[in-house]
Amino acid sequence: MTIAHFSSRRLMDCTIDLRKQEVLADALANWVYHDEYVMKLDTTLLIYPVTKGDQKVTLILDRHLGPFLSHQATSTLIKAVIERHWLTFQHMRIAHQFAGQHHYVPYVFGQYGFVPTAGPTGYQAGWLGFYHITSLQSFESDALLVFDNHLKLLLPMSHYFLHSRLVEAATIGELQKEYQASLIEYGGFNKQRPKLENKLAHTLHCWPEVQLKNPRELYSFGMEAMMTAAIETYLMEGYGDQLGLEVETLAADIRAFIAARGADIMPKNRHFPTAKKPADK
Repeated sequence: MTIAHFSSRRLMDCTIDLRKQEVLADALANWVYHDEYVMKLDTTLLIYPVTKGDQKVTLILDRHLGPFLSHQATSTLIKAVIERHWLTFQHMRIAHQFAGQHHYVPYVFGQYGFVPTAGPTGYQAGWLGFYHITSLQSFESDALLVFDNHLKLLLPMSHYFLHSRLVEAATIGELQKEYQASLIEYGGFNKQRPKLENKLAHTLHCWPEVQLKNPRELYSFGMEAMMTAAIETYLMEGYGDQLGLEVETLAADIRAFIAARGADIMPKNRHFPTAKKPADK
């Protein structure tokens, strides 16, 4: 397997090997810095903490911009993504609670998202974008990823570890599908369930089956997420100062109210009849 020069801005049909420190050190000497980079769901392929001399920096792979460095910490970059999609972060709280994920928690926004390349210990966790991944393979004792622009990425981690992280993200994606369908079905917003695909599950050839505790319970948690996100956003825009309200206190009150009265605000019956499948002839 030929390793392309890291200084190349063209990512098509090249392989980037992050396992070999001596190769990486030479590459880091030539890469430029882009400290104003904004992490994006649809173009960021990887943010990864590396050491350049005695300095901690972040290596970034962008589908359009190629490889470069940033002084921004990976935690800063991923936090900015979450803040731009606050409602989805609330939805993720629900998904993680139902899926029981507490370690290596991925960030999933429907078809898009990122999985951590390490746990919370150490300097920073890297984040791998999964939207453009077309395959995950084992190469020697490490993981080889192939993206839809034919870029190949070798990471110093086992195939099993990375596969497990991606399957967990696909599971969250599946639960988000059920969650959205539950809001539509129980809330009466539409007469048909949305046609949502789980692209990551197809890529991994896995079919996560999420056993919901109770569809109405999921609906209740969904209402909590939307109400909390909406009011917290309202307060963060400055209205909280004018009204003398605190985000943390009000959010806690909302969650306590929904937990106690969630069943009361849910529709007792659907707003439309359930579509019946045609009888087999």
